[in-house]
Amino acid sequence: MKRELRRTLKPMIQLIAKSYSTASFVALSAITNTPPLELHIEYVANVTLARITGKYRHDDNEIILDKCCVNINEFLQLPNVIIREPSVTTSRQVFTKSIRRSNGIGSAFLVIFDGQLIYSATHRFPTFCSILQADLYIIYMAINWIIENNYHSSAITIISNNIGAIMHIIKKNNKKKSEIAKSIIESTSENIIICWRKIDKSDRFQRQSRKKAATTANNHYHQLSYQHGPMKFVKRQEKIIMLNNWSSYYENDSAGTTIKTLCPHLNNARIFAKYASFWLSQSLTGHGQFGQFLYRFGFSNDQSCQCGYELQSVYHLRNDCPLTYRLRHDYIVALSTCITIDEKIKMEVILYEQIAMLADRLHNSIHQNSNH
Repeated sequence: MKRELRRTLKPMIQLIAKSYSTASFVALSAITNTPPLELHIEYVANVTLARITGKYRHDDNEIILDKCCVNINEFLQLPNVIIREPSVTTSRQVFTKSIRRSNGIGSAFLVIFDGQLIYSATHRFPTFCSILQADLYIIYMAINWIIENNYHSSAITIISNNIGAIMHIIKKNNKKKSEIAKSIIESTSENIIICWRKIDKSDRFQRQSRKKAATTANNHYHQLSYQHGPMKFVKRQEKIIMLNNWSSYYENDSAGTTIKTLCPHLNNARIFAKYASFWLSQSLTGHGQFGQFLYRFGFSNDQSCQCGYELQSVYHLRNDCPLTYRLRHDYIVALSTCITIDEKIKMEVILYEQIAMLADRLHNSIHQNSNH
């Protein structure tokens, strides 16, 4: 089955890479960043199963997933939200903050009346939860506290620096809202205002809420308040599994000798995906006008390089051939001017393309000389 799936996929990635038909599947799938179909099918199946069942097994633990809700009353009034700056707030405020640490996510809310701290609360979440979930939950807990203590009879402002969480509450598509967002909509009264405010390190209440959230995140003894995982966590974990399996296949497959010499690890080859071209694929796969390739497939009786070296391979041209010294020198100079990683990758792409072009010119010059 795997062989049939790869036979189905190879012509497609061959067109993307613009490569010779002799190039190996392992090389083409890597440079086009296209995982083998059997791995992609397994990824989609596991994600779909988790979405349907609402459960996901991770590290021998079953995680209940946070499902999106579709049964929100459309006639229910949305909370009063302010997402612009500068904004005017009431004298009674609730500051909320969530922070991720290696041991989990910590959230805190501080109740401030007329510039004085009167109450604070903290909550902790497992590492598989998201900051969005934590910020929505802490807003919901703040609303519950306000209502339970009868402070919703007059205006009070809940302040959050996560604009994404606030936009999630008021988004039009109810099918993409979480259950926590639904609870916020159903419990918020007209006197409760949810306001976005940019992070301000000079604000002492923001600093206090941040400190409490960070302390809570690292506290192993703090009880977990919410343990539903988001679908993003499932997708991320399944993608990691797929990439690990793909990497194992890439490194252990007997084919793709050239690309594994140039790119020992899968991720080294995947970075070239958006630059796929005819000349680049020749250098990365080794299937071009190189002496080693021409000799192997019977197009030439000589696999030596024009510089006198016994084997003309991509590795030789890339690293130590005198004929490509100028290309390597220009590459090093250009690399020193690059700032971003994308710019450095682009320079390497240009180098490999020029190596393939040079090999093509050298091969053509041999034919021209032999014809004379």
